[in-house]
Amino acid sequence: MRMATEDEVLEVTGYRIGTVSPFGMKRQVRVLIDSSVLREEEISIGSGVSNTAIILKSLDLRRALGDAEVISFVDGHSDT
Repeated sequence: MRMATEDEVLEVTGYRIGTVSPFGMKRQVRVLIDSSVLREEEISIGSGVSNTAIILKSLDLRRALGDAEVISFVDGHSDT
């Protein structure tokens, strides 16, 4: 796994780095959620607009992204 380039992010998601949202992406992509995100009650995610975030409950994000895989980016183990 590697970090995508700025051009790759824009081409695949339709969003610029720093604004990427797991919703409304240009193309269907595999969504991964770091397990540490779900330990927080309230989180913020990209909205597609610079300097604007969506704040929601982590459980609501999990429900909305039901097919997303939950993994730990630190140890590489899947939590699903």
